[in-house]
Amino acid sequence: MRPAAGALSEAAAAPRLLLLLRVGSIRFSAFYFAPFYTAIHLSGRGGPRWIGLGALFCAGLCLAVELLNRASDRREDAINNPERTRQCEAFGYRDLTLLGVGIAAALVPVGLIWFALWGNARLFAVQAAVWAVAWNYSFGLRFKARRWTSLLVLSGTFLFPFATGWATYRSLLELPAAALIIPAYLLSLVGIKDITDAEGDRSIGYRSLFLDLASRRAGALGLLLLAPHAMIAAAVALGVMPPRFLVLLAFLPFSAAFGKLVPGARTPEERRAVRELMYHAWVAIMLPGLWLLDPGPQLGAALGGTLLFWLVASRHLHWMRGPTGGQLRAAAAVLRR
Repeated sequence: MRPAAGALSEAAAAPRLLLLLRVGSIRFSAFYFAPFYTAIHLSGRGGPRWIGLGALFCAGLCLAVELLNRASDRREDAINNPERTRQCEAFGYRDLTLLGVGIAAALVPVGLIWFALWGNARLFAVQAAVWAVAWNYSFGLRFKARRWTSLLVLSGTFLFPFATGWATYRSLLELPAAALIIPAYLLSLVGIKDITDAEGDRSIGYRSLFLDLASRRAGALGLLLLAPHAMIAAAVALGVMPPRFLVLLAFLPFSAAFGKLVPGARTPEERRAVRELMYHAWVAIMLPGLWLLDPGPQLGAALGGTLLFWLVASRHLHWMRGPTGGQLRAAAAVLRR
């Protein structure tokens, strides 16, 4: 499916930097920044310096991952996301590919300087892993084209930034249990992104593991969505996590709702709405989960700023605005069926 000429002209009229931030899904840098800065804060080193440096690092990492993903998904996107394709073509696929490679390459000396300043072998190991996974998600080993590794790697968008922040000052052996359990929510939800991509994925011979569960094994899908809540309850019961984390069980109805939304979405509009709501559900779970690690005003202010950035970027700095009233009505219609 080729973008309409008029729509392409409209996309081309947008400022070039704005186009870059939209097709580079800069809003997803919030997924990296929140766990990264929380880990720095828990090490007793939070503050304006690390907010600024962390925001720059996470924005660069986000753009590298997303731009490389746009370049490698060009064929599928033309089928699955014609609007995103219009904006990518307006910016220029060659230019966004070069930028993606350039930003990814620039992260190497950044990591080396970081290592040189801290002299920290564990930090170097974590950063090397982050770079390798970021590159091999779309190119090289192409983790995203493998049914199991794609879900695990996408869950790493929480764990890798947290481990980077933590390893800057502390041993990885001291990672809090919550940092290992909270990503289970992301693992249970992130496969929902494939709901809009089935047709394009079929064109390259890929079949989503998550969509297989949704279409053939409703019980397994339900278990996957509810498993993080069971893990939280078990961890609190065993004394691995403090009781305050039981607050996250308030999100159980939202997890359960996706058990109906995912298989019930029939039209492209409904599928896009469900996918968009999934991202907001993860933010709604992640930020309180991180704050519960050290519930206080300092961390709360940083995470509140992250939420504000997420909301503004979702409305103005993403290739598809969300959540909109139309998306909410579409999801409600699916739930009422």
